[in-house]
Amino acid sequence: MHVNHRVGWALFLLSAALFAAVGVRDGDVLVTAASVVFGVACVLFLLPER
Repeated sequence: MHVNHRVGWALFLLSAALFAAVGVRDGDVLVTAASVVFGVACVLFLLPER
């Protein structure tokens, strides 16, 4: 995977973490859950193919 792609996915992970933090701060369970799911999906895309 190219460096630019990894940086892009890292930024997606950062945004997921920030959205999750906002969801927790505001007590919004749906935003928090969706952010966690999005973050996990980003991590799965970063894993190398077998």
